[in-house]
Amino acid sequence: MPDQQVKKTSCQYCSNMCGVLVHVEDGKVVRIEGNREHPLSRGFVCERTRIAPKWLYHPDQLMYPLKRVGQRGEGKWQRVSWDDALGEIGQRLLKLKQEYGPETLGFFEGTWRGNDYWPRGRFATLFGNPHNIFAPGVICGINDMAINMAVMGDVTTYAVDTPRSNCVVYWGADPSESSLRNWAAVRRIQRDRGVKVIVVDPRQTKTADIADIWLRIRPGTDTALALGWLNVIINEGLYDKEFVEQWTVGFDRLKGRVQEYPPEKVAEITGCPAGQIEAAARMYATSGPSSMPYGVAIDQLGLNGTRTEQCKIIMRAICGYLGVSGGHLITRPGQPVNGGKFVTEAELTRMDLLPMEARRKQMGFDVCRLVSLKGWSLMSEHLERVYGVPAPVTVQIQAHTTMLWRSILTGKPYPVKALIGWGSNPLAWAGNVKLVYEALKSNNLDLHVVQELFMTPSAQLADYVLPAASWMERDLCTNMMDFGSLVQAGEKAVPPLGERRDVYEFFRGLALAVGQEEHWPWKTLEEVSEHRLKPTGISFREAVDRCVLFPDTFDMQPWKQTGFPTPSGKVELYSSILEYLDY
Repeated sequence: MPDQQVKKTSCQYCSNMCGVLVHVEDGKVVRIEGNREHPLSRGFVCERTRIAPKWLYHPDQLMYPLKRVGQRGEGKWQRVSWDDALGEIGQRLLKLKQEYGPETLGFFEGTWRGNDYWPRGRFATLFGNPHNIFAPGVICGINDMAINMAVMGDVTTYAVDTPRSNCVVYWGADPSESSLRNWAAVRRIQRDRGVKVIVVDPRQTKTADIADIWLRIRPGTDTALALGWLNVIINEGLYDKEFVEQWTVGFDRLKGRVQEYPPEKVAEITGCPAGQIEAAARMYATSGPSSMPYGVAIDQLGLNGTRTEQCKIIMRAICGYLGVSGGHLITRPGQPVNGGKFVTEAELTRMDLLPMEARRKQMGFDVCRLVSLKGWSLMSEHLERVYGVPAPVTVQIQAHTTMLWRSILTGKPYPVKALIGWGSNPLAWAGNVKLVYEALKSNNLDLHVVQELFMTPSAQLADYVLPAASWMERDLCTNMMDFGSLVQAGEKAVPPLGERRDVYEFFRGLALAVGQEEHWPWKTLEEVSEHRLKPTGISFREAVDRCVLFPDTFDMQPWKQTGFPTPSGKVELYSSILEYLDY
């Protein structure tokens, strides 16, 4: 009889993290099914889990550390041991740090897939690096997080109670393609309760086909449309007057600003009929509770993207859709779980050890002021005052990505001589690919290290390529980038194939190679997970068995006790943070 086991974890092909049961026979993953006992996904899975075993055992998966022996991009590699690779990398990092300063190191990384970012953050802080992090967050979420923190402190975009909404707005989102669990939910509540659906999208998608109102907007004019909605909502008195009076500042300035965008003018800008704009705004404001699930397309608009998100935040606030069932929930880190507090990513990142003098060296500190450490350093004190734990930081900040490639080639504003990449392929996601390619090929780049699953185009230009463990080969224990206090846990289904290592082991290995031993006492991800769970009195194995750990209590409207984590303690419709940063 074969040795059969079933391992509990969460699928990490996307950020929905659906609970799964991984069936293992004789040490090999054979199939994956949805975990019906998982309290969040309740057995739902999409097609990705069906192909997961084939993907895991694909012959092109990287298995062993490789060192370049030819020219960059020539494809000539030598297999080396982890100890040799890390030792050589560590010595080269220390030499470059001594010659150019710790800011000469840059990191490029991918979007969140269950992997914690704090090991990179801890390594960067202890190295003295100003968190020169370059990632696709510039087109996926970073501006949204930052504008949320500037306007209301709490990030309210992602915790959306769609199943209880009476009206759902998909603005720059197509869940029929990108979020199948959400798509299944909206189809169900549309059938069962007749929920209203509004879609803002220039394309005719399956989601647009089920909409009560489809605003086929001219691409790039979303901010004008959002201001038009606010014009209707405010002028027709469709907002929550009590909330606006008690919990906002700047309403009069907002009211004056939106007068510049009557529906007729917005119709000319967007290409949407004025009557349709008015009807959509009224439906959103009067059908409540209403919600707007996250739409990544807004982050890809360019200059107008952040202002569109600002308008959406304002809408959900003044219409009374914060902290209500069917609206946008406020989730905060630092809440008790089983009487204790789960150790957050920010606590492990130790930003308190990085002085302002070092932070100012972050590339783009004075350019992308809101999403850099300049903006974060202004907002963090208010977040910490309310949360009682260090302000979320691991993915909430970023350096100026487009400056990276030029700094490699020109040495301005200072030379970036070393890059560490993990789970990221900038030749696929970064703009101006020719410039990216030129920078990664340049002899000005003295050290390029990549940890990856496959030999991507970007990895082909590295000096060292180190094999990464996939989600089926690593443990899981996370509060999802400090967006809340809910903890998800899962166990590795199989030991890492070949000589693959998880991201914690990768950065711990680098840390030991540059002399950070005393700050990395936990040898494995399971050990550090036990450390994070220790204040709760729950073991890692117990957390895995429960799948999800919920906070002991959940205050739907916590601002009534604490205020909002902003300078005024209120939702700042006219943001003092943005004013200070000269936006």
